[in-house]
Amino acid sequence: MRAQVLVGAHVVATALPPINDKGGCGIAAPLRLEAIALTDDAKVTLMPAAIMRASLASALAAWVRDDLAPAIAPGDRLASIEGTGAYECRSRDRITGAKLSEHATGNALDLDAFRTENGKLFAVASSKDDSNEVKTFRALMKKTACLRFATVLGPGADLYHEGHLHIDLAVRRNNMHLCQWDVGDARLIRRP
Repeated sequence: MRAQVLVGAHVVATALPPINDKGGCGIAAPLRLEAIALTDDAKVTLMPAAIMRASLASALAAWVRDDLAPAIAPGDRLASIEGTGAYECRSRDRITGAKLSEHATGNALDLDAFRTENGKLFAVASSKDDSNEVKTFRALMKKTACLRFATVLGPGADLYHEGHLHIDLAVRRNNMHLCQWDVGDARLIRRP
């Protein structure tokens, strides 16, 4: 699949050698995703570039190209995905003894926000200062992410995801999807 993703012209990525880390972590055919090519050949840069499976890169590219980019107001376009993180050999929520995270196999991506060429920021976490445009885009992000990815965890899911969005392609029984993200108005978050 990696070869198909690389020649498909929807991503700017580099093939990497296999990753084989301790404890079952690794990716047989990883790639470093640097950007997603939009239909007009403009690029949406990942900041920073992220190491992942080709299947996740393909799903992310389809989400950005088909669902999110067309929703940007005329005269502007998506330019970056910020706060990205993907492959990391660790357990779920970094809890000792927990099951391996989808990040440990390159099957998950975390992100904080999308930014446009004109500097408009569409953050995952809500703020009391959000415009209606930002609120509408965030609702679109949730709706479409929950259709495309097996797991969507954002603010409101738990304390581990209060400031970012986690998406993955975890395989579950009966193709069940998990979608937990409160995209409503800003609320107070109590931290221990």
